[in-house]
Amino acid sequence: MGGAALPELREALLNSKNVTVRRAAAKTLKLVGDPAALPDLLSALLTDEDPVVQGSAVGAIAIFGEDAAEKLLDVLANPNSSEMQCGLASWALSFIGLKGAKVLKRGVLSHNEKVRASSIAALGEQIQLLNDTDAKDILTNSIDDSSDEVQIEAIKLMGLLVDENWNFELLAEKLKAKNPLIRKQAALSLMKLNAISQKQKVKEALLNEKDQEVIRVFNLSLKKIKS
Repeated sequence: MGGAALPELREALLNSKNVTVRRAAAKTLKLVGDPAALPDLLSALLTDEDPVVQGSAVGAIAIFGEDAAEKLLDVLANPNSSEMQCGLASWALSFIGLKGAKVLKRGVLSHNEKVRASSIAALGEQIQLLNDTDAKDILTNSIDDSSDEVQIEAIKLMGLLVDENWNFELLAEKLKAKNPLIRKQAALSLMKLNAISQKQKVKEALLNEKDQEVIRVFNLSLKKIKS
């Protein structure tokens, strides 16, 4: 039926007392693919108590590209959004990726650290497929962000995007960070990038490390980095 079913589907999504109907409505709105449903899908994400409805709604939201990206950043910035809602919004932004690059670049400038972190995490496709130098600079600069959460996302993404021009020394500096999660992620990214030039830095950091979990990751990194 396509768009002809839109009014009934939107009504069912927001007002049906039957959770199975609401789940089905969200999934079918994705198949219909009409952006007119975007406000209702966002409402379902933010107000429906059923996690499956929330997940199905955000799956539908993600197909609407740049328009959806703007709304998803608002979800992340909203202090009333739950951790699950923020997690779903971050996933959807990563799915949108390239189609929402302009919005994501603006998101990196947000005062909200969740918005910045999710925007950074979703820039991978833009960098990998288009070799976007602006996005690369944004990623590199985010490694020194004031937020630990943003730093971790930036370090993680750099490790996933193999590029011989990355500043490996900048990553190695994070082996001395106060936050053990940052130290651990730095070692993992150096390992994934096979950063031979920084292997000695990992060895030196290992000598001063006290956290047992980080020590384990440092040792793994040293084992996997091939000379």
